[in-house]
Amino acid sequence: MATLVLNRDRRVVRDAPPAALVEALTGVALGPDELRAAIAGCGVAVDQISSGQSYPGDWATVEGSQGRSWLRRVAGAWRLVANVHDALEIRYDEFASGHPSVVRFRTTPAQGAATDLTLRLTQVDINVTLGAEVFEVDVPDDATPLSLEELRRGGPLGQSGGDQTSPTASVLSAASR
Repeated sequence: MATLVLNRDRRVVRDAPPAALVEALTGVALGPDELRAAIAGCGVAVDQISSGQSYPGDWATVEGSQGRSWLRRVAGAWRLVANVHDALEIRYDEFASGHPSVVRFRTTPAQGAATDLTLRLTQVDINVTLGAEVFEVDVPDDATPLSLEELRRGGPLGQSGGDQTSPTASVLSAASR
């Protein structure tokens, strides 16, 4: 379970499934391990490769029970450029030092809103040792509880449409600075 603190709004969501928090904020339901792998350029869950296909122009696909990945050979090395898992498509672009600088998530769910989210990664540090303190959450004593449903309603896919008065709009605008 996870805790999300919206410092500017003095609100807190406690004991929520991490994938549900990410989905409420972005429209993309990924747990911590999947999100880390996706942002790192590894895609998500193409397990037990069942087939592969090569194409002209140094392109290839590999397919597993849960998805498909597209690879392209660049300077003699294979690079993951896209990954599809269920209703989620991830595309990688603008590589620097072998890692993507742009990660685009698109969902096409059978029900509900589709999502098109682009992350631009800058000033990336790799293999940095993190102290235990980065995993400690400091919830202000006066923080008002916020339910996961309230977070969804106030988020970019909710009823507020991401207006600047919603708790989620505040955290998203702060993160984009």
